[in-house]
Amino acid sequence: MSVKPNNNIRSVKDIRTHSGSIDQAAIPYKAYMRISCLEMEKARRLKEKKQAMARIDLIDSRIMEIEGEKQALKNELAQIEEGVPSSDSQPQKKKPNSRQVGSTASHSDNHSGNHSDNSGREGFKIRY
Repeated sequence: MSVKPNNNIRSVKDIRTHSGSIDQAAIPYKAYMRISCLEMEKARRLKEKKQAMARIDLIDSRIMEIEGEKQALKNELAQIEEGVPSSDSQPQKKKPNSRQVGSTASHSDNHSGNHSDNSGREGFKIRY
């Protein structure tokens, strides 16, 4: 096998450049495609903005509700401190709750003896 020398020796004038190529935006269909892509992105962003503004409106309304509740509680506390009970803050009698979580009455029936794995902690039961 002999190596054949390359007779085509390239020079500086044979270097290819992009200077004569057409700009991609100058081709009409590619420009229209780019415009349509931008319009679709704009539509998506407007929808996102509308949804974000709706969330902001909900947050603002909740903040106003919180301020109203806070002011009502402050007014009620001020009336209590003055010794004037409000009409809707009358003391109510508590009902005894026999279904308390962690009560000794419900656990003493179910457990007999000490369990070493509980280490003095008792769990709770869920009744359906």
